[in-house]
Amino acid sequence: MSSPFRGRAIGWTIAAAVLFAPVPLLGQGPPAPDACDSAASAEPDDALAAARQLIARGESCDDQSAFAHALDRLGTELFRREAPAEAWYLAARARFALAQRGAIARTGPHLTLGMSYAQGAVAALREALRQDSTYAPAATLLANTELRRLARVDDDADAELIRRASGAGADADLLLSRMRREIDWRIPDSALALVDRAFASGADSALVELERARALLMLGRLADGAAAWLDGLASAMSDSARAAYQRDLAWVATDREMETFDSVMAEPPAARRAWGAEFWERRGAADFRSAAERLADHEERVRFALREFAVRDRNRDYNKAMGYHSDQHLIDDRGIVYIRHGPPTRIIRSGENAFLKCPVYSWLYDAGPDRGLVVHFRPYFSLMISPRRFCAYHDFKLVPGGVWVDRNVWQIAKYDSLYARWLGERRPTVRRRLGRQVVAEDLDRMVLAVTTDADPHRFARELHGVVRSYGLSDPSRILVAFSLPPDGLGLVGHGASEAIPLRLRVTALPREGSAVTLDTTILYDASRHLRPDQWLVGYVELPAPGAHYEVRTLMTGADPSAGSFHIQPAVEVPATMPGQPTVSALVLGTAASELRWPTLAGGFPLSPLDGYKVGSDVELFLEVHGLPAGAAADVELSLAPTTAPRREAVQLRSTEHAKGTTLTVRRSLSLAKVKPGLYILRAEVRLPDGQSISREQTLGVGN
Repeated sequence: MSSPFRGRAIGWTIAAAVLFAPVPLLGQGPPAPDACDSAASAEPDDALAAARQLIARGESCDDQSAFAHALDRLGTELFRREAPAEAWYLAARARFALAQRGAIARTGPHLTLGMSYAQGAVAALREALRQDSTYAPAATLLANTELRRLARVDDDADAELIRRASGAGADADLLLSRMRREIDWRIPDSALALVDRAFASGADSALVELERARALLMLGRLADGAAAWLDGLASAMSDSARAAYQRDLAWVATDREMETFDSVMAEPPAARRAWGAEFWERRGAADFRSAAERLADHEERVRFALREFAVRDRNRDYNKAMGYHSDQHLIDDRGIVYIRHGPPTRIIRSGENAFLKCPVYSWLYDAGPDRGLVVHFRPYFSLMISPRRFCAYHDFKLVPGGVWVDRNVWQIAKYDSLYARWLGERRPTVRRRLGRQVVAEDLDRMVLAVTTDADPHRFARELHGVVRSYGLSDPSRILVAFSLPPDGLGLVGHGASEAIPLRLRVTALPREGSAVTLDTTILYDASRHLRPDQWLVGYVELPAPGAHYEVRTLMTGADPSAGSFHIQPAVEVPATMPGQPTVSALVLGTAASELRWPTLAGGFPLSPLDGYKVGSDVELFLEVHGLPAGAAADVELSLAPTTAPRREAVQLRSTEHAKGTTLTVRRSLSLAKVKPGLYILRAEVRLPDGQSISREQTLGVGN
């Protein structure tokens, strides 16, 4: 990737509007059409009425001066010894609005020098509840996540204030806010206890179900939590409920998925439920987890990111060198990556401590589909009038690699071969070229970090399994060949003897639609003596309709702390069409393999390896189905290096005849005259009607 890219909007226009929507003032209706015209109406003499009017004008017209003027009108009222709770609440509303707009705080009642407007708003709300402990609007705003984030408070004393205010009343907004806070305070039992009261108060049932789902998931009641989440999605009718679900999904969904969400929300409840179930089932299957497990992990990651990676200033500074520009201001770029990929395997911090030269934090991932993912963050901002950068540890941003990561390169080189080559190169010209490759690779990784997501299994020991998948037709299926050393699988009792267990899980993810899965356990006779160079081998065939798949496999043994993950991103299962011939994948093997796969041409020595030695032979197999009975086809086999695809090292031509309607190609290809390197093996079949279909496989040749 050569040019910077921008982060997608992920639905923040609607989501932010709901999250930061102003709390309605008591007795205050919608603003008049001419509310933004300051001369349209005179301010009331009463300070509270004037403050209500000014705050309404500020919210409807985005007029910062109106909030400041409201505080001026409330000044005299707040200095009274027993100022009413509503006065303090209105002051908190005005201060919160100013905090959201980045205004610099002026001192005032319960707002001393050094406090921010957000902190002053929290202090005003506490005073309002001291005056009237049942004043629901103040308690509702005190529970607001955005306010508490800006004020940097997480005081348990506020929990008691919020609970006391909702103890006797039945205010729907307050009960919902309290449920959210109980979950944030990690007291899900208390949140569940409020469900019936929230329903009885007339709260939006979809929002209540969403909070109930989060509480159940936190308690480990995964099936119940997932069901509640889907119930809420199915019943979401209001704009606020739809936006809440949109906000929840947008953290990990793709642009296309969010477009589908927008359209499916206009469908009946059953369609919404089905779409939501498929959304999480696909993601769970991709990581060999249940949909409920994946949803529970997602909710926990979001809570953690909002707590640990919160952005304190809505004005985020970017420059052209940064490839990713986030379109939200709740969490920094670490939070974006954390929600999608979870905690990194290791964190590397550069040794820079100078104020003007901020350190770099590199996150390295080494599990499942995230294996090899490396991203870098720098915590800085710049002044608009100065090119200098200053450290701002509340806002980390993604940066490209290479020279950007300072001293980290030496540590990253231990885990990244490209960095190692770059640092070890002495020739200036080659070093510059490798440096550009490092930056390009890290930009590609940055794209993966903010557009994909995963919840992989993490193992203490790697089993070093090898897997190769092929798409076949008639019937349509995926052939999965695997091999791994027996060490690390452990033993289990099997009758009077012992066996080596292998649990094999396969997930085939089409570009759209539901995943195709297989979960099986294979027992190998432990009494059989294996040479040090012999591995356990096997294959499975997974029925799958014609499509392009990403095939993921997970292998574990008796010890759950040991495992092996493999991903093959492009496996095509030919689609069967009436009257159209279909060609299978080019299946490879080696004559020395003990694994025999039954075919129409006899047992084929199947092997999952894609590496061969110079001087050995490659066995290959190909099938064409749907030909006219007894038809002939010309077959051309070629082997060419990946660096020069037109320079063929080996080439074979033959004419094959179908048996019935199926043509089978079975050949041995000698590598005696091939140099070590990476090659493309290509088979081209020219059919009787003049149509030509080709299949390719990549293989490595070594000494």
